[in-house]
Amino acid sequence: MAYPKTVSVPSSFSLAAFNQVVQQQEQVLGQLVLLGNDGSSNLLSFDMDKDPPAKPVTIQAATDAEPPGTQKVITGVCFIQGQLTDVIGIRAI
Repeated sequence: MAYPKTVSVPSSFSLAAFNQVVQQQEQVLGQLVLLGNDGSSNLLSFDMDKDPPAKPVTIQAATDAEPPGTQKVITGVCFIQGQLTDVIGIRAI
Protein backbone atom coordinates (compact mmCIF):
# COMPACT_ATOMS: atom_id res chain seq x y z
CA MET A 1 0.00 0.00 0.00
CA ALA A 2 1.28 3.44 -0.89
CA TYR A 3 0.99 6.23 1.61
CA PRO A 4 -2.70 6.81 2.27
CA LYS A 5 -4.28 10.15 1.43
CA THR A 6 -5.75 11.78 4.54
CA VAL A 7 -8.70 14.16 4.38
CA SER A 8 -9.97 16.34 7.23
CA VAL A 9 -13.72 16.70 7.86
CA PRO A 10 -15.12 19.38 10.20
CA SER A 11 -16.29 18.15 13.60
CA SER A 12 -19.57 20.05 13.19
CA PHE A 13 -20.82 17.93 10.28
CA SER A 14 -24.01 15.92 10.66
CA LEU A 15 -23.86 12.19 10.04
CA ALA A 16 -25.50 12.69 6.62
CA ALA A 17 -22.94 15.34 5.61
CA PHE A 18 -20.09 13.19 6.96
CA ASN A 19 -21.31 10.23 4.88
CA GLN A 20 -21.54 12.41 1.79
CA VAL A 21 -17.88 13.42 2.14
CA VAL A 22 -16.75 9.82 2.82
CA GLN A 23 -18.61 8.43 -0.18
CA GLN A 24 -17.47 11.20 -2.54
CA GLN A 25 -13.84 10.83 -1.48
CA GLU A 26 -13.91 7.03 -1.85
CA GLN A 27 -14.91 7.46 -5.48
CA VAL A 28 -11.96 9.78 -6.09
CA LEU A 29 -9.24 8.48 -3.75
CA GLY A 30 -9.99 4.78 -3.25
CA GLN A 31 -11.11 2.63 -0.35
CA LEU A 32 -11.50 4.13 3.15
CA VAL A 33 -8.86 2.53 5.41
CA LEU A 34 -8.77 4.73 8.53
CA LEU A 35 -11.45 6.62 10.41
CA GLY A 36 -10.67 8.81 13.43
CA ASN A 37 -10.02 12.30 14.78
CA ASP A 38 -7.20 14.56 15.91
CA GLY A 39 -9.05 16.12 18.84
CA SER A 40 -10.65 18.88 16.79
CA SER A 41 -11.46 17.47 13.33
CA ASN A 42 -12.27 14.11 11.81
CA LEU A 43 -9.56 12.39 9.78
CA LEU A 44 -10.26 9.97 6.96
CA SER A 45 -7.52 8.03 5.16
CA PHE A 46 -7.95 6.40 1.77
CA ASP A 47 -5.83 3.76 0.01
CA MET A 48 -5.04 5.37 -3.32
CA ASP A 49 -3.60 2.10 -4.68
CA LYS A 50 -7.00 0.43 -4.60
CA ASP A 51 -9.78 1.11 -7.07
CA PRO A 52 -12.87 2.83 -5.72
CA PRO A 53 -15.19 0.25 -4.18
CA ALA A 54 -18.21 -0.88 -6.17
CA LYS A 55 -20.46 -0.37 -3.15
CA PRO A 56 -20.12 2.75 -0.97
CA VAL A 57 -19.30 2.61 2.72
CA THR A 58 -21.89 4.07 5.08
CA ILE A 59 -20.86 5.42 8.47
CA GLN A 60 -23.25 4.95 11.38
CA ALA A 61 -23.17 5.09 15.16
CA ALA A 62 -21.67 1.90 16.58
CA THR A 63 -24.73 1.55 18.82
CA ASP A 64 -27.05 1.23 15.80
CA ALA A 65 -27.83 -2.27 14.53
CA GLU A 66 -26.11 -3.29 11.32
CA PRO A 67 -28.74 -3.65 8.59
CA PRO A 68 -29.17 -7.12 7.08
CA GLY A 69 -27.04 -7.69 4.01
CA THR A 70 -24.16 -5.50 5.22
CA GLN A 71 -20.83 -6.15 6.86
CA LYS A 72 -18.72 -3.99 9.17
CA VAL A 73 -15.55 -2.89 7.37
CA ILE A 74 -14.09 -0.20 9.65
CA THR A 75 -14.44 1.29 13.13
CA GLY A 76 -13.38 4.56 14.70
CA VAL A 77 -14.20 7.47 16.98
CA CYS A 78 -15.33 10.60 15.16
CA PHE A 79 -17.06 13.87 15.85
CA ILE A 80 -20.69 13.93 14.72
CA GLN A 81 -22.26 17.37 15.20
CA GLY A 82 -19.46 18.21 17.65
CA GLN A 83 -19.91 15.11 19.83
CA LEU A 84 -17.32 12.31 19.94
CA THR A 85 -19.09 9.18 18.75
CA ASP A 86 -18.05 5.55 18.30
CA VAL A 87 -18.79 4.79 14.66
CA ILE A 88 -18.62 1.89 12.26
CA GLY A 89 -18.46 1.76 8.50
CA ILE A 90 -20.68 -0.80 6.81
CA ARG A 91 -20.79 -1.92 3.22
CA ALA A 92 -23.44 -3.95 1.40
CA ILE A 93 -22.34 -7.52 0.74
